[in-house]
Amino acid sequence: MFDSIRKRLSKKTNANKSHPAQIGEDDGAFSGNPPVWSLSDIPPELLARLMSIRTDAELRKLVEEHPELLPVIQQMANQSQASQESSTDVSSPGDLLALLRELQVLKRLSDMPRRVELCQNAIRLVDRNNQPKLWSDLQNDLGNSLAQNPLGPRAENIDLAIDHYNQSLQVLTREAFPEHWAMTQNNLAAAYNNRIRGDRAENIDLAIDHFKQALQVLTCEAFPEQWAMTQNNLAVAYGKRIQGDRAENIDLAIDHFKQALQVYTHKAFPEDWAMTQNNLASAYSDRIRGERAENIDLAIDHYNQALQVYTREAFPEQWAMTQNNLASAYSDRIRGERAENIDLAIDHFKQALQVRTREAFPEQWAATLNNLAVAYSDRIRGERAENIDLAIDHCNQALQVRTLERFPADRRQTLRNLGNLHFTEQSWKNALDGYDGAIEAGNAVLAEAHTEVGRKAEVWETSGLYARSAYCLLKLEQIDKAVIRLEEGKTRMLTEALALADADLDMLSKKQKQAMSKARKAVRLLEAEMRLPSDVPARRSDVELGELLRGKRLDLNGLVDRLRSEHPDFMPTGLDLPGILGLIPEGGALVAPLVTSKGSAVIVIPHGADSVGKDHVVMLDSLYEDDLSLSGWMGAYFAFCNERTKAAMDQWLEVIEKSTSQLWTMLMAPVHNKLQELNLAEGAPVTLMSQGDLGLLPLHAAWRDVDGKRRAFIDDYSMSYAPSAYSLSISSERMQDASRQKASLLTVINPTEDLRYTPVEGMAVESLFDPDHRKTLSGNEATKKEVTERIPGWTYLHFSCHGLYNWQDVMNSGLVLANHEILTLSNIISGLNLDTARLVTLSACETGMTDVQQSPDEFIGLPTGFLQAGATGVVSTLWAVSDAATSLLIKHFYRKHLNEGLLPDQALRSAQLWLRDATRQELGETYKSITKMSQNEAYRELVMDGDAGDKPYANPYFWAAFTFTGK
Repeated sequence: MFDSIRKRLSKKTNANKSHPAQIGEDDGAFSGNPPVWSLSDIPPELLARLMSIRTDAELRKLVEEHPELLPVIQQMANQSQASQESSTDVSSPGDLLALLRELQVLKRLSDMPRRVELCQNAIRLVDRNNQPKLWSDLQNDLGNSLAQNPLGPRAENIDLAIDHYNQSLQVLTREAFPEHWAMTQNNLAAAYNNRIRGDRAENIDLAIDHFKQALQVLTCEAFPEQWAMTQNNLAVAYGKRIQGDRAENIDLAIDHFKQALQVYTHKAFPEDWAMTQNNLASAYSDRIRGERAENIDLAIDHYNQALQVYTREAFPEQWAMTQNNLASAYSDRIRGERAENIDLAIDHFKQALQVRTREAFPEQWAATLNNLAVAYSDRIRGERAENIDLAIDHCNQALQVRTLERFPADRRQTLRNLGNLHFTEQSWKNALDGYDGAIEAGNAVLAEAHTEVGRKAEVWETSGLYARSAYCLLKLEQIDKAVIRLEEGKTRMLTEALALADADLDMLSKKQKQAMSKARKAVRLLEAEMRLPSDVPARRSDVELGELLRGKRLDLNGLVDRLRSEHPDFMPTGLDLPGILGLIPEGGALVAPLVTSKGSAVIVIPHGADSVGKDHVVMLDSLYEDDLSLSGWMGAYFAFCNERTKAAMDQWLEVIEKSTSQLWTMLMAPVHNKLQELNLAEGAPVTLMSQGDLGLLPLHAAWRDVDGKRRAFIDDYSMSYAPSAYSLSISSERMQDASRQKASLLTVINPTEDLRYTPVEGMAVESLFDPDHRKTLSGNEATKKEVTERIPGWTYLHFSCHGLYNWQDVMNSGLVLANHEILTLSNIISGLNLDTARLVTLSACETGMTDVQQSPDEFIGLPTGFLQAGATGVVSTLWAVSDAATSLLIKHFYRKHLNEGLLPDQALRSAQLWLRDATRQELGETYKSITKMSQNEAYRELVMDGDAGDKPYANPYFWAAFTFTGK
């Protein structure tokens, strides 16, 4: 039925692939070309001669032969004088030279711990004020050595490296030492690129910024070798970038690698050429655009080219890294025999491990073991049980290095893989342990993220883990824990935003209230600025905003922690089981589907339940994720939107009918049967908390044949949707606010003046409100500025206009206003005050779509945006809707809600069933009943263009797109 439009979580992530020296994700070599040195670049034989000088004559002769040594000798003299003046117990210049001579010969990764010690000792011998250049050079070299140090806490080493680079830059200004400044900018960028702590998205963008600064000096004409090195490094950063379009970032990486290869030729720079070939291969392996099979084969070809230089004898570390990467490419290969490709991958991983031992390279050893485990889990040849046991063993070995304290992101990856292995084997307790460990590690990484993009990326990394963990708990008959675990994984970013927005400040002192309001405002303003397009005048750079946001988030989090220590009930985190059960609508039920690759379940809890047990669970062991993937659905929809032909329209209507029928069979029939067992009355309220891709599907429209007639789920029950129980609790609390009870209306009608039926809709809605408590913005007056300024204070907001969903950047989805300005999701979250809004109705296309590609459990879209801005409930649409049918449905909805007092979900159900079953004659009469309208054309279309008894809107396309979210 559906084929997924998003790449499902793979067991193997790009973090296993290395982009080595000059910078590398795995091997951590930060600069293939060390900075220009005053002392340590002296050739060994020349340094030895300098060290052996005993007389002035010998010194004069050496300077005559090598006048370039004069500044070096002057440094030595200055250092000696400074040491004598500052202390009576000092080392001699010879001590410093001895340190520098040893530093010069220590170049391998395994030498880095000794280099750190030598640099620290050398810095103690140099006075910054008397010898600023030498002091700065040593700070830079210490940064390089720390960044590559295989021993000690990796995260701490990199942060220390960043500190030493920044100290070096205090002396190395661009004006005084442009080349040295640029090289240190390169090294600082490389450290940010590999940083473990902090917000990943911001770290990578900081890296890109510093690489670009380096390139201002390191031009191809003036410094071709350094320019090529920095192009390579910049490419690696783009390959890892989280901000922006992923496909575009990878293609930018490929372009920068190719630029580097203009200088790094095989003949002139064989080692650097091999490094860049390896990196280019990794970029092709990750590439989104182009044919996937071709990209992977290109990657394999470039890895093999790199191995022409990277032999085990000459470059054992780089050889092992490239073997690891080549193995990963064979694991992903599409062409050729699958069994053979996987066995080739295993062979190359094993070769890498001949060099990558735990003793010599613990981080790289763990990464390759993780990858080898994935290959064994996919292996076709050999005994399945033995392959799985080997995979599990390799994961467990990798976890000995990938600890929570040192490598939380890597630990998350390996524990997810381990959980998947046990999950596949239906070893539920072991799978649960793996997933819960991955969730713990993921939370540790998320706590370091502070930008919206960075937090979204970390949330995506753990998407699916909560559902699988909950499924394991169901299998282990720990139903109460499963309910809570499923809730914990939903809308984590929205939950935090709602908690901050609706925090009960009444329990705080006046001073505490002011501090909390100030801290919240500071974060919101920076987040709002960061959501602005980069070309907006006066908008600061992402790097600057990220730094500011980090500080303000730390301030806010610290304040919240202090307030919680004083007021334990302040801003509770999440809901406990009684809190979730208390949200179930009276006379109704809560329905929570849970779909995984090894089976599914639905939790169905009736109102009044004070606990949950096996009788509240419907196991669907034969329903898998792939059964509910979306490509058939979305393919037909995109064809309908792009082609606008009758054939495409017919195909889309057919797909909707067929898919909603399949949804009944696979999912909603078992739910319906359970509700029948619970004796819910017809029309009883059902709150459904969707999961992942299900958020794009009209579950309420799932249907079956009963006595020769189609009967949908909403024929039996009314349905509302909730992103999470916590968001529902916030909506329930908001409904207690008296300011939301008085009916007042702001309508935005046809801002683009090209929708024929919106005036009908607008007048129908207006007629139900007191003229003194309504305001209409229509046509050209419905500008973005006017709408934004008018919104506060109304209880009902009705938008009858065009809507659009932006698949590339969901935050730019929105409502089309006058002059074709977009009121974007970003604008809604950042700029709207809906503190009095009881209901927002988005009578427009695609207003209910959510980001199932990057944040499947966050439900990021216009409904949650309006909830975050303060609304209690939102009516929205799952696809592009019919203008004429919508105007009729909306009129009926408001009449049922306002005149007859039905709750929004019940009123929407009534309107949908009425529109579905209405004849042409009935629909035409409805138009005629709308006063002050001369819709003769609409009347003729509905009554005269077919049999009066036909039901023109029976297909779910016309009525099922509308959903209600909230309370």
